[in-house]
Amino acid sequence: MVRLLPRIRTDLLPPPQALPQVLAEFSTEPNPGYPMEGRWTRLRITQTGGEYLCEKTRGPDPIEERSATVPTLESAKAFFGGGWVVKELFAKLDPQRFPRWP
Repeated sequence: MVRLLPRIRTDLLPPPQALPQVLAEFSTEPNPGYPMEGRWTRLRITQTGGEYLCEKTRGPDPIEERSATVPTLESAKAFFGGGWVVKELFAKLDPQRFPRWP
């Protein structure tokens, strides 16, 4: 007896390089179970094709969310602004190109 298996259609999936990829993220949000003191910030850079999606969330009350799509990492750095949280994010992304303490 011959059993035919269903043919898997992979041509409907986008190529792997077209899928969004989280490059780096950094957060000052406390872990669950720890007391929350003041505000926290969460930053994320995702590569979407040839562009970068930048997301910035601040909380807890009120939650502020900002996002932008930019063409370069330098533009992403300008979107996030300055501060030690941004330095940590970019140091995780590429410590040679963006050192914590130049």
